[in-house]
Amino acid sequence: MKEDKKVIGIIGLAAVVALVVIAVVTAINLNRPAESGVERDPKIGSFVLETSGGVAYEWQCTIDDDTVAKFGNVKSRNLDANSDGGRIEEVHEVIALKKGNAKIHCDYSNMVEYDGKPTENRDYLVNVDDDLDINITDITAEFHEDE
Repeated sequence: MKEDKKVIGIIGLAAVVALVVIAVVTAINLNRPAESGVERDPKIGSFVLETSGGVAYEWQCTIDDDTVAKFGNVKSRNLDANSDGGRIEEVHEVIALKKGNAKIHCDYSNMVEYDGKPTENRDYLVNVDDDLDINITDITAEFHEDE
Protein backbone atom coordinates (compact mmCIF):
# COMPACT_ATOMS: atom_id res chain seq x y z
CA MET A 1 0.00 0.00 0.00
CA LYS A 2 2.88 2.35 0.84
CA GLU A 3 4.51 1.58 -2.48
CA ASP A 4 1.25 2.36 -4.31
CA LYS A 5 1.15 5.79 -2.62
CA LYS A 6 4.78 6.43 -3.64
CA VAL A 7 4.03 5.49 -7.27
CA ILE A 8 0.94 7.71 -7.30
CA GLY A 9 2.98 10.55 -5.75
CA ILE A 10 5.74 10.17 -8.35
CA ILE A 11 3.19 10.10 -11.20
CA GLY A 12 1.46 13.19 -9.76
CA LEU A 13 4.78 15.04 -9.41
CA ALA A 14 5.77 14.10 -12.99
CA ALA A 15 2.42 15.39 -14.27
CA VAL A 16 2.86 18.72 -12.46
CA VAL A 17 6.43 19.09 -13.81
CA ALA A 18 5.20 18.31 -17.34
CA LEU A 19 2.47 20.95 -17.08
CA VAL A 20 4.96 23.55 -15.84
CA VAL A 21 7.34 22.75 -18.73
CA ILE A 22 4.50 23.06 -21.26
CA ALA A 23 3.41 26.40 -19.77
CA VAL A 24 6.96 27.81 -19.87
CA VAL A 25 7.59 26.68 -23.47
CA THR A 26 4.27 28.16 -24.58
CA ALA A 27 5.03 31.48 -22.87
CA ILE A 28 8.47 31.65 -24.49
CA ASN A 29 7.05 30.96 -27.96
CA LEU A 30 4.32 33.59 -27.58
CA ASN A 31 6.83 36.29 -26.60
CA ARG A 32 9.48 35.42 -29.19
CA PRO A 33 9.65 37.61 -32.31
CA ALA A 34 8.62 35.83 -35.48
CA GLU A 35 11.46 34.30 -37.43
CA SER A 36 12.17 34.93 -41.07
CA GLY A 37 10.35 32.48 -43.30
CA VAL A 38 7.66 31.68 -40.71
CA GLU A 39 4.15 32.22 -42.05
CA ARG A 40 2.11 34.80 -40.14
CA ASP A 41 -1.29 36.30 -40.75
CA PRO A 42 -0.85 39.41 -42.88
CA LYS A 43 -1.86 42.76 -41.45
CA ILE A 44 -3.71 45.19 -43.66
CA GLY A 45 -3.62 48.97 -43.84
CA SER A 46 -5.52 51.25 -46.19
CA PHE A 47 -5.67 54.67 -47.78
CA VAL A 48 -8.60 56.49 -49.39
CA LEU A 49 -8.77 58.17 -52.79
CA GLU A 50 -11.78 60.15 -54.03
CA THR A 51 -13.10 59.94 -57.56
CA SER A 52 -16.27 60.79 -59.44
CA GLY A 53 -18.66 58.10 -60.58
CA GLY A 54 -19.67 58.10 -64.23
CA VAL A 55 -16.52 59.97 -65.32
CA ALA A 56 -13.73 58.35 -67.31
CA TYR A 57 -11.12 59.16 -64.67
CA GLU A 58 -9.30 56.41 -62.84
CA TRP A 59 -6.63 56.07 -60.14
CA GLN A 60 -3.57 54.00 -61.13
CA CYS A 61 -1.29 53.15 -58.18
CA THR A 62 2.16 51.57 -57.99
CA ILE A 63 4.30 50.48 -55.06
CA ASP A 64 8.07 50.81 -55.31
CA ASP A 65 8.96 47.75 -53.18
CA ASP A 66 6.47 44.91 -53.46
CA THR A 67 8.55 42.73 -51.12
CA VAL A 68 7.55 44.99 -48.18
CA ALA A 69 3.85 45.34 -49.01
CA LYS A 70 1.42 44.58 -51.80
CA PHE A 71 -1.96 45.87 -52.88
CA GLY A 72 -5.06 44.07 -51.67
CA ASN A 73 -8.70 44.81 -52.47
CA VAL A 74 -10.15 48.14 -53.55
CA LYS A 75 -13.57 48.85 -52.09
CA SER A 76 -15.75 51.67 -53.41
CA ARG A 77 -18.20 53.69 -51.33
CA ASN A 78 -20.72 55.99 -52.96
CA LEU A 79 -20.77 59.24 -50.96
CA ASP A 80 -23.78 60.61 -52.85
CA ALA A 81 -26.12 57.62 -52.79
CA ASN A 82 -29.06 59.53 -54.29
CA SER A 83 -27.29 60.70 -57.46
CA ASP A 84 -25.81 59.00 -60.50
CA GLY A 85 -22.14 59.76 -60.98
CA GLY A 86 -21.64 61.28 -57.55
CA ARG A 87 -18.52 61.32 -55.42
CA ILE A 88 -16.96 57.93 -54.72
CA GLU A 89 -14.35 56.95 -52.15
CA GLU A 90 -12.01 54.14 -53.10
CA VAL A 91 -10.51 52.37 -50.09
CA HIS A 92 -7.24 50.76 -51.22
CA GLU A 93 -5.98 47.95 -48.98
CA VAL A 94 -2.25 47.38 -48.53
CA ILE A 95 -1.02 44.05 -47.13
CA ALA A 96 2.17 43.94 -45.03
CA LEU A 97 4.69 41.30 -46.15
CA LYS A 98 7.93 42.05 -44.26
CA LYS A 99 9.61 44.76 -42.20
CA GLY A 100 10.65 47.80 -44.22
CA ASN A 101 9.50 50.93 -46.02
CA ALA A 102 7.95 51.44 -49.43
CA LYS A 103 6.37 54.33 -51.33
CA ILE A 104 3.06 54.26 -53.14
CA HIS A 105 2.45 56.63 -56.05
CA CYS A 106 -1.03 57.14 -57.49
CA ASP A 107 -1.99 59.07 -60.66
CA TYR A 108 -5.56 60.21 -61.39
CA SER A 109 -5.99 60.40 -65.16
CA ASN A 110 -8.66 60.71 -67.82
CA MET A 111 -8.67 57.25 -69.38
CA VAL A 112 -10.50 58.36 -72.57
CA GLU A 113 -8.52 61.48 -73.47
CA TYR A 114 -5.21 60.66 -71.76
CA ASP A 115 -2.50 63.14 -72.70
CA GLY A 116 0.26 61.57 -70.59
CA LYS A 117 -0.24 64.01 -67.72
CA PRO A 118 -2.27 62.99 -64.67
CA THR A 119 -4.93 65.39 -63.40
CA GLU A 120 -3.85 64.71 -59.82
CA ASN A 121 -1.41 62.50 -57.96
CA ARG A 122 -0.95 61.24 -54.40
CA ASP A 123 2.04 59.72 -52.62
CA TYR A 124 2.13 57.60 -49.48
CA LEU A 125 4.88 56.19 -47.27
CA VAL A 126 4.31 52.62 -46.08
CA ASN A 127 6.11 51.53 -42.91
CA VAL A 128 5.96 47.89 -41.77
CA ASP A 129 7.47 46.96 -38.39
CA ASP A 130 8.76 43.65 -36.97
CA ASP A 131 5.24 42.56 -35.99
CA LEU A 132 3.97 43.35 -39.51
CA ASP A 133 1.97 46.28 -38.16
CA ILE A 134 1.50 48.64 -41.09
CA ASN A 135 1.34 52.43 -41.07
CA ILE A 136 0.47 54.42 -44.21
CA THR A 137 1.20 58.17 -44.25
CA ASP A 138 0.15 60.64 -46.94
CA ILE A 139 3.37 62.39 -48.02
CA THR A 140 1.99 64.07 -51.15
CA ALA A 141 2.89 67.62 -50.07
CA GLU A 142 6.40 66.63 -48.92
CA PHE A 143 7.06 64.47 -51.96
CA HIS A 144 6.17 67.19 -54.48
CA GLU A 145 7.87 70.19 -52.78
CA ASP A 146 10.98 69.69 -54.93
CA GLU A 147 9.11 69.80 -58.25
